[in-house]
Amino acid sequence: MSGAGHVVVTGRALVAAPDGSLRPTAPLSIECAGGLIRRITPRQRPTNGGDSLRRESPLFPGDPDAVLLPGLSDSHLHLLAAAAERASLSLADDRPRSIGALGERLERAAATSPPGEWVRASGYDEAWLIDGRHPELEDLDRVVPDHLLRVRHATRHGSLVNSRALAFLERRVGRVGARQGAFVHGLEPELTRLVGPVAEGALARALGVISAELLACGVVTIEDLTASNDAARIARLAAAVEDGSVVQRVRAWVRDAGEIGPARKAARGRVEIAGVKLLGRSSEEVASGEFRDAARRARESGLPLAVHAVEPDVIAAALDLLAAAPPRRAAPAQPGAAVPDRIEHAALCPPELGARIARAGVAVVTQPAFLVERGEKYVSQVEEPLWPWLYPLRSLRAAGVLVVASSDAPVVRPDARFGIVAALTRRTAGGTVLGPGECLSESGALELFTSAPARLRGEQGRAGVLAEGARADVVIARNDPTGSGWGSLQARAVVIAGRVHECAGTR
Repeated sequence: MSGAGHVVVTGRALVAAPDGSLRPTAPLSIECAGGLIRRITPRQRPTNGGDSLRRESPLFPGDPDAVLLPGLSDSHLHLLAAAAERASLSLADDRPRSIGALGERLERAAATSPPGEWVRASGYDEAWLIDGRHPELEDLDRVVPDHLLRVRHATRHGSLVNSRALAFLERRVGRVGARQGAFVHGLEPELTRLVGPVAEGALARALGVISAELLACGVVTIEDLTASNDAARIARLAAAVEDGSVVQRVRAWVRDAGEIGPARKAARGRVEIAGVKLLGRSSEEVASGEFRDAARRARESGLPLAVHAVEPDVIAAALDLLAAAPPRRAAPAQPGAAVPDRIEHAALCPPELGARIARAGVAVVTQPAFLVERGEKYVSQVEEPLWPWLYPLRSLRAAGVLVVASSDAPVVRPDARFGIVAALTRRTAGGTVLGPGECLSESGALELFTSAPARLRGEQGRAGVLAEGARADVVIARNDPTGSGWGSLQARAVVIAGRVHECAGTR
């Protein structure tokens, strides 16, 4: 990494053709100073015998044929949760395909720790299992009899437990929530407290790994939408930014307006407090007095609201909630008053609901990558006429909705490239296209991660674009991703507000 200063980047910028495809320009130079793009000109022949990325001390030879694109944003993820998953047994990258295979993985993990301790795993999804069901308690007790076991579901809305963990949960909480076999849901915060935090050293290392992976696919800004965010969690995020473990610009949403003041103090200027996140798991919950009070407090703070809403009835209830909330109080010192409220996910959104979202002026932050990651599950469980309503993109944009894409990591991998490919193709792992009419062009798919997030933050024209006067966030790609190459896009280096970060493997 180099310090911010006078940086000159050379390469071919991607621009949109009339058909929506992207094409590289002729070689040009992007001159950055003071964290901003100061000048963009046709590439000049160097006088010193070679190009350089940074004039004072070149990091590596410049390449006029490198491909340049604006820095990307991941506008909805859970950074500490993603790191905690990396610091424990993750099932997401090497998926067990049966209850027996799952048991073997858990048995090996248990063998590495003394009896009586917690065995942690995450990323489980019953849709992978040929058995067609969750394991029973006896399935897990057979392989992990002497430890407390918690295997968190990929959606993070439930967990597998063994009998020891279930009894411990009953003693400490007094209830076990809803249960299907060994799968317990409705008690995730309680389980997380009982299991306890990941060791600090392991968490710090994992945060660095996640940040490096995000950087390698060009992500310069991340937004943490964890519904339990409070001052303590914000302090941990701020520490990761301060010590350089996380190099991206970090914005975080807190669980209640009452947390804004303490969270800002804990952030120490390292993390921006962006708004209030409400977790709406049912339409009844969103319509409750507790939710109405939380929305009112958020409005009084002057910051925007983000409401988790997956199904149509919850989306409709969220729109009712936002419409009934008092006007947002002006907050001159904060940009939040200028940006819209948000619906998070909108996983199943019929056209009439999309039109209502547009009329309300509410943005949608969605996850097209789920169409690939869980596409086969949707094929088997969602009727074909409804497939275009799954994570709709083109129809929402056509209705006038500001649509932004994100990963929701660790629910899926923290990889914007995966989301771009999904927005282009909507193709499941098995080859089914879920609503081809909702596919976007290349320029439209890239906008979901660049200029659209900038608009959502109230930074239109100042971020997410390669333009004079915009923030100097530039991705220098190793390869031309246009056409079918978006999944293999890899950054050679990334400039974040004029500061150069080399990506792994560039030396």
